[in-house]
Amino acid sequence: MSYDNRIEIARHDIITKNTELEIYLVHPYYHWVRGANENTNGLARSHLLKGTSFNEIDLKKLLTIQEKLNNIPWSIIGYKPLKNRL
Repeated sequence: MSYDNRIEIARHDIITKNTELEIYLVHPYYHWVRGANENTNGLARSHLLKGTSFNEIDLKKLLTIQEKLNNIPWSIIGYKPLKNRL
């Protein structure tokens, strides 16, 4: 999970402990990363109804969404899927 450095993530250590998710914080002076983060959140939410709690989504559905997002042919990486760009 990645977050920008806003106040709501001040206690990210508690979230990590309770969910066992790795949390990555955006470097404070890399302003362009926030846009990428917000865009990715929007793409993920496009697969879920507004108001859907992530606690109510099964792992199979999350993995399906992840696979779709990782295979978007972005022009910035030569229209290659993210998982095959290296």
